[in-house]
Amino acid sequence: MAMQTTAYDSAAVIAFLEQLQSAIEGKLLIIWDGATIHRSQAIKDFLAAGAAARIWLERLPGYAPDVALQHLTTIKSQPGYQ
Repeated sequence: MAMQTTAYDSAAVIAFLEQLQSAIEGKLLIIWDGATIHRSQAIKDFLAAGAAARIWLERLPGYAPDVALQHLTTIKSQPGYQ
């Protein structure tokens, strides 16, 4: 396994998302934090260029101890959730 030796940037995140798209069929749900690189114009452009057809990005709240990750994944996995 390769280790990341530098800070991640938007290009690295896009490369990772592209790897996921090529490795996994169907739609992808990505749950991540509100890091600046996740909200960059490059990510927005990547999604607007067609990636949004397969990738759903769900941002975790900055601080919400009353919202547990398992609740979010349970809601998203319910039949009929759009």
